[in-house]
Amino acid sequence: MEKHFLAWWNVENLFDEKGAPIERRPEELKRKIIADLSDWTADILNKKIQNLSWVISQMNSNKGPDILGVCEIENKYVLELLIQNLTLPERNYGIIHSDSPDNRGIDVAFIYDKQKYKFNDKEFFEHPIVKRYATREIIQATLTTMQGNEIVLVGNHWPSRSSGQYESEPFRIIAGETLSYFIERIQAIKGDDAAIVVMGDFNDEPFNRSLTDYALSVRSRNKVVLGRSPYLYNLMWQLIGKEFQATYMMDSI
Repeated sequence: MEKHFLAWWNVENLFDEKGAPIERRPEELKRKIIADLSDWTADILNKKIQNLSWVISQMNSNKGPDILGVCEIENKYVLELLIQNLTLPERNYGIIHSDSPDNRGIDVAFIYDKQKYKFNDKEFFEHPIVKRYATREIIQATLTTMQGNEIVLVGNHWPSRSSGQYESEPFRIIAGETLSYFIERIQAIKGDDAAIVVMGDFNDEPFNRSLTDYALSVRSRNKVVLGRSPYLYNLMWQLIGKEFQATYMMDSI
């Protein structure tokens, strides 16, 4: 049986350096995030990269993740910096990324070990969340293992609660509905046995409506296996009430 070590991390505003070349930061975006960059320097960026890479390198018993999903990165360049700083000589990471329409320019992306997986760039999709203003897209990528098995990755960064949990809930409900629609489409194309992993920062708990009623995220394996709807088996239910710090970050089917 194939084993895979997958992880997800919201790296929290991993912006490019303040004076980044124009081709890495369009003028329009520069104007929008000027307040975010007021105290941001190359030294601070490098320190943040070092701290992130130190933790990532210790994942999977110091072997690093096979696949890592991230959100709140500004561009591909900062993700390349992160990979370069990983102390994992046996890994050869590739990047799956696209620029999102988000107002603050923060994106969702994956890194993956190219020695374990092949990325099919013809099966990379960006699913927009249709709401009042631009937000992060849901990204979908297909990897094939060296044994020939496919894994479909679906990366999410749903709208935040910054305007209030209930005031902002409709936006996460829209995201949940969008996710569920595309899970159903993936199954229609690849079959009910398709290996689909949904991960991300959902800005909600496993029991919130956006996940249970709209993304169809459940705590029962049998419902996933036997149900006719595109249910997601939520791996985070078992962490609720545990006496350690954790974030509810991954759904899987």
